Amino acid sequence: MIVRSRPIRWVTVALLALTMAMFVPVTRPAEARTGTYRLAILQVSYVDSTDHAYSQTQLQAAGGELSTYFGQLSNGQLNLQVSVYSAPLTASWQTRAHYWTGTGDDLVQHAVTAAAGSGLQLSGLDGVIVLSPGAGGDFTIDPQEVHAGGVTQRVQTSFDFEGCGGDCGTSGGPTPGPSHVWWNGWAHEIGHQLEIADGTVLGGNWNGHPGGYSSGYDLMDSGYPDSESVYGLSQPEIGTKTVFPGWLPPSKVGSDPAPSTGLPVSREYDLAPISVASSSTPYLQGLKLPIARGVYLTVEARQRVRADSYSVGPGIFDEGILLHSVSEMSDPPVRPIDSCDYVGSGGCVRDRTDSRWADCQSGGTTVATSHPYCWPYALFHVGDTYTDSADNITVRVTGHDTGTGTYHVVVTRSVMTGHPQLSITPWQTAPMHTWETRDIWVDSSCNGYGVYRYGTYPAPDANVGQGNGDDPCVGHPNRVYARIHNVGTAPAEHVVLDFKASDPLGTGVGPDTGWRGIGSVSEATFPALAAIPAGGYADVYVEWTPDVDPSRIPDATSFSFHSCIRVDVARAPGETSDAEHQAQENFEYFQAQTDSGGGSGFAPRSAQVIQRSIHLANAYDKSDPNPRLFYITTSGTLPDGAEWRVADGQSRILLQNGEVRDVPVTVTLPAGLPAGRTYQLDVAAGTVFTATDPAIPDHGTAPQTHSEYRDVGGVVIDVDTVKPSSVTLAGTQYQSGDLVADGRLTPGLAGQIVTVDYLSPDGVQYSHQVQVQSGGVFTDKFSPPKTQVGKWRLRAIWQGTSSVSSAVTTVDAVVTPTG
Repeated sequence: MIVRSRPIRWVTVALLALTMAMFVPVTRPAEARTGTYRLAILQVSYVDSTDHAYSQTQLQAAGGELSTYFGQLSNGQLNLQVSVYSAPLTASWQTRAHYWTGTGDDLVQHAVTAAAGSGLQLSGLDGVIVLSPGAGGDFTIDPQEVHAGGVTQRVQTSFDFEGCGGDCGTSGGPTPGPSHVWWNGWAHEIGHQLEIADGTVLGGNWNGHPGGYSSGYDLMDSGYPDSESVYGLSQPEIGTKTVFPGWLPPSKVGSDPAPSTGLPVSREYDLAPISVASSSTPYLQGLKLPIARGVYLTVEARQRVRADSYSVGPGIFDEGILLHSVSEMSDPPVRPIDSCDYVGSGGCVRDRTDSRWADCQSGGTTVATSHPYCWPYALFHVGDTYTDSADNITVRVTGHDTGTGTYHVVVTRSVMTGHPQLSITPWQTAPMHTWETRDIWVDSSCNGYGVYRYGTYPAPDANVGQGNGDDPCVGHPNRVYARIHNVGTAPAEHVVLDFKASDPLGTGVGPDTGWRGIGSVSEATFPALAAIPAGGYADVYVEWTPDVDPSRIPDATSFSFHSCIRVDVARAPGETSDAEHQAQENFEYFQAQTDSGGGSGFAPRSAQVIQRSIHLANAYDKSDPNPRLFYITTSGTLPDGAEWRVADGQSRILLQNGEVRDVPVTVTLPAGLPAGRTYQLDVAAGTVFTATDPAIPDHGTAPQTHSEYRDVGGVVIDVDTVKPSSVTLAGTQYQSGDLVADGRLTPGLAGQIVTVDYLSPDGVQYSHQVQVQSGGVFTDKFSPPKTQVGKWRLRAIWQGTSSVSSAVTTVDAVVTPTG
């Protein structure tokens, strides 16, 4: 069940301000969870549902089996400690329907409270499984904050069911261990918990199911319990799309590059099964055959040992060589290379139109009892060959040593044809790991082009605005920049980029719609796009003048609103993947003003309370007339003493189809915070839906499905602590018609740029950028067109710095003519 996914559906929001403020980059190395992970299984009884399939003794035994399994999967790096508690919900209203078909309350908290009576201690707990009687689709959601015994703990959370439901095939079949508990699907959900806990599944970097649920040979896809793949157990080359990186030692994964010149090159390898303990074998356990940056094939051996020995569910269907095609930034990143599409005739059976369809309806759990062309398909065996003519790769399985358990593989590679590969870094990737990308930024005219409120990155990116660069200035020109890279091996020609803004501004992005084009660029406007060399990049921009309805802005004088910018890159001639062709930049920010006292710290006058709303909409599937239950989760880096409350404390919200509801958000900041700091509150909403497995044939009366939880919206609310500022402005119109604006900026920051708007009698705006002089004073002269007769108005805008607030004068400052 997917834990997080690319946020293509969004919770619409209206926040106090437009920009995401600058903060210090935080590098999160891709590392799988090691050491101890403490998991509690809470066996829930509802007041009307108390019949359990398993006893507490059975569940304790199953916990030991799960611990052994994850120890094998992690090569002994993870110590999964499982405890089991009874969690009876006995109030008359605590029915199964109350939690699963109605508005419900917080099932997780109620289960924790009930389990505390059975001895549950929250301190040091990493995750919980809320285990319900009966059948249902298992799923994992974002971490929850729970309370018991005076302890507050943030725990990873899964919802599992004792009955088989749709996850365990035929009821009463073989189970993974002597406990006689069908924990196959639970292991899958524990894997999702570990992905979240390790920080490897991030919004915008969906990787809950690396093969899109199409592989029957991987725990985090549709074959469980079994081992993971080379991709799933090793470090990524780029990005943060990982599963359990590092559980397979890097020394156990070899690389077979293509020759740059000359004749084809063949190399021979002996591969030990990936499920063998790495410390027990001298052989490699996987190969990567690189094609381009983050694009490669993997080769691995699979045998029924240790984590691959659980031949139920069905576990691994076959033994032999497994091949995957990997594009790390694609969605999903892994595509199984099925042997039946390359060996023999007819290809794999995938739909009812195939004449062999009936052969697969009564198939068993191994190739011996089914057919190699039936899902999850046979692996490559001795004598089989895979050929990739596009990239000149051949993989031959030439032998199997039953003594060592190794498979002998010969890889032949020739010189590859070069391909361009365009890339714009998506949000939620290094180094910021937030709802922004370093490859999109704004340069506002209101503080002068080339000047960024939040500074720039260090060299070699010194011209790239850090964070959002600037706050977009409403009603004024802004340059929206994008940096497009060519990470391929040949020039990228005739490159085209489209820029879009959320529509309408001020409410965020709605599902399915909500984008308005703001411009396109090509070689006609930026000649560098005619041919970006391999390894090169180009910086391009469009001009954007945000036009916002003031009624959508909580404080119209601050020009604050929430918005997103999206950049789409057209596929260039010769590209083989468009996985890195889209990125978004999220703008949201509000200022917490501090006192203007001396020293390096500026204590707020008192605790500050910020109240806003997030607009949550059930428009995820407009054709679904049923209500949808949304889970609300929060996290953040707010300072000690800060408090926040979202949705009045609710963790679940039921919305009717098409319903939109304002979800209140309150943030209280303590007194005594220094200026120039950035704090964050991350609010996400997710929902569970039934997904059709894309590559698993319909071997019954209905398509194969699984439950998925996805974050369908999220927003990071940034709080900058800033010293207050003010700007004043006065104007005089002389008999010549010239207008002179005199103003003062406090504090008096010489060298800063203030924008002065001259608003004509008929509403035409003329803008000048003026430099502040010593003492904060500034002055400007404007000679209006002779045709503009009548009373003019003035306005001054200062966009602030990372430690000093922005300021704006009223638009109603009237210029007084003089004789």
